[in-house]
Amino acid sequence: MTQTNCSQCNTVLNCNVNNITACWCNQLPAILPLDATATSCLCQTCTLNKINHYLEQGKIPKEPTNSEVVGIISSHIKAIHNHYGEYLGVRIARKHVGWYVNALSDCQQFRHHFCRLEEPGQQIQSLHEFFKAIKITWNEAA
Repeated sequence: MTQTNCSQCNTVLNCNVNNITACWCNQLPAILPLDATATSCLCQTCTLNKINHYLEQGKIPKEPTNSEVVGIISSHIKAIHNHYGEYLGVRIARKHVGWYVNALSDCQQFRHHFCRLEEPGQQIQSLHEFFKAIKITWNEAA
């Protein structure tokens, strides 16, 4: 069993790549058409969301844009700041942002920078700048 990250949401998951017949995803019907973008594992939630979207719309959903991703992450980080207050929120946000960007190339320098920020506004601005500057191929992120 190999620990990896979902290529869609970056959730840590265990992939049974050495014995694909034992993996949970092999129990699902082969509904989604495979193409060149199907190169990495998805978590159960993202897999089921993709299947449901395909069944409802007749096509695989497009990958999120950097703008959509930074919007989701920013909302999450703002909620952490609001819930825990500025002092603890900034520190807890560091861990969560680390999880979000961990599988992306060139994330180490950003993580180092982000962990030094002391203000909520600095964290949000830094996230927007980082995602504006990078090009992500989500299926290669994990």
